[in-house]
Amino acid sequence: MTDSATVVDGVSKGRRACTKASRPHAALWRVIWDRLEAIGEGTSVLKVKGHIAVAAVAAGEQTRFNKSGNDWADAFAVQG
Repeated sequence: MTDSATVVDGVSKGRRACTKASRPHAALWRVIWDRLEAIGEGTSVLKVKGHIAVAAVAAGEQTRFNKSGNDWADAFAVQG
């Protein structure tokens, strides 16, 4: 799951479209595709709302699972 529509769109376009030389961040896309292929068949990349609030979980609008993943992503983003 990701809060980046760009990642979801890129994955839906396929490896060739993401990793061609004219594509911004083609080297990073190659790493992403290598990881997805290592996981294997049945892998899905889904969009999740970014910066999920505790209130959204309490109201049933988001899951604790999504919030936890979102919080980890934010923590790693700060680390660079």
